[in-house]
Amino acid sequence: HMMNALQLNEVFDILVDREFFKKRILILGVKYGTRRHIANIETLRRLVPGNITIRTVQLGSNSDSRSISFSLAYCFNFIADTLLDINIKNSSSDSFCESVYQ
Repeated sequence: HMMNALQLNEVFDILVDREFFKKRILILGVKYGTRRHIANIETLRRLVPGNITIRTVQLGSNSDSRSISFSLAYCFNFIADTLLDINIKNSSSDSFCESVYQ
């Protein structure tokens, strides 16, 4: 609904929110949750005209935080990093690793 309303900044914020992505893959599973997340990122990219820049996402709450501009590379690296973090935390669970590579 937010994409249809062209609330692109808010959509970007959600798509790079670790807790949102973790809950999505918990509910949908790794395979389908990741596919859905990538589909949302690709849709967002199509909605962003070439001459408009989505504002940056503020990482961290302190004054040393950095800002990140929307890019496909950043979003896909976000997904990979989050999946790796989950895998490391669940390293005793082989089922997670197997589902990632299926």
